[in-house]
Amino acid sequence: DMLFSLLSPADLIAYSKTCRASRYSIKSFYRRAFRIEKTLRRFFAPDEIQPFRELQAMTGMIISGSTVLEFFDRTEYADSDLDLYVEHKRREPVVLWLESIGYKFIPRPSSGPPTLEIMLLDDLMTHSDGISPPTVSEYRDAMLVLDFKRAGSQRIQLITSTSSPFELVLHFHSTCVMNIITHDKAYSVFPRATFEERRSLVHVKDTDSTALTKYEERGWQLIQDIKSEDPEVYSMF
Repeated sequence: DMLFSLLSPADLIAYSKTCRASRYSIKSFYRRAFRIEKTLRRFFAPDEIQPFRELQAMTGMIISGSTVLEFFDRTEYADSDLDLYVEHKRREPVVLWLESIGYKFIPRPSSGPPTLEIMLLDDLMTHSDGISPPTVSEYRDAMLVLDFKRAGSQRIQLITSTSSPFELVLHFHSTCVMNIITHDKAYSVFPRATFEERRSLVHVKDTDSTALTKYEERGWQLIQDIKSEDPEVYSMF
């Protein structure tokens, strides 16, 4: 494991193709290295992880943000939150489950509902087509951003969307965070650029520089634009 942990994803794949024994060794390493229990242990007790995955399956909730980077990159960021994305109309079972395991809702002073009761009862202003307008400026197309905290655990953010939560992911500020974990799979939209070349294409040009700087400090090279005449970079995206 010490040797394999130093290899990039492409190197691991290349090594696995050298012989049958290498392939079995890499498969065994994958089972140990890519364990969702390890990723979620800062947020949930061991006996809470399976119910959480079942809740994902029931509601279509996905994990994204820094937590998924940690999972794919086999690393850990001490200050990272758990960012959960769910369609707005399916928020209630997620909120109630978080409360049932001891997480407390932390109201935002400048925006959002002051209490969970209001959040669960109030569908905000609704257009004639039945779709409520987004109310959160920091996440494009997000309805609400709800913060939860309990003693001894990192913060959880629940972001609700007007449509598919994956649509929010595709509107993130840059490509290195366009990764998700569902109830049974993990996906990266730009795996080569993100985990092999350590490059991230800035997707939203007016993004707060603080968000971009965070990922620069974590080792990603930000690309503001790509041109077809630069085939190496162009082919990554």
